[in-house]
Amino acid sequence: KKGSRLKEEFGHRIKPDFSADFYEKAEALLRPSYAPYYLYRQKYTVGNGENTGYSLPGYESLYNILMLAEEQSILGIGAGSSGKLYDKKIDQFTPVFTVKDVRTYNNRLEEILEKKQADYERFSEIIDPTI
Repeated sequence: KKGSRLKEEFGHRIKPDFSADFYEKAEALLRPSYAPYYLYRQKYTVGNGENTGYSLPGYESLYNILMLAEEQSILGIGAGSSGKLYDKKIDQFTPVFTVKDVRTYNNRLEEILEKKQADYERFSEIIDPTI
């Protein structure tokens, strides 16, 4: 678990599913037409676990770029969802959580939605949209 002594001492171990030769062959097949456009190092891992995204030029996924840059607000709506509101001025996220239990969510829907809307509106007042 994040913050635990074991994680701090040993990290998460990533065992590659394939050999280095496999990855080299995959890249050789992709490179003639596709180009890598993001590299994401998996946090809290030992062994340099990473994800690399390839696309045809001009077809890069804006969603992937924004999510992996970790500079994008995410709005969570349903039961168990979580959102995170990004303030670029201070490079910080504010989490917005929703109850996980579906029965509680349904029974308190109006109250939950009002609170969530107030959280999002309060956040929108402090964010400069031109940044």
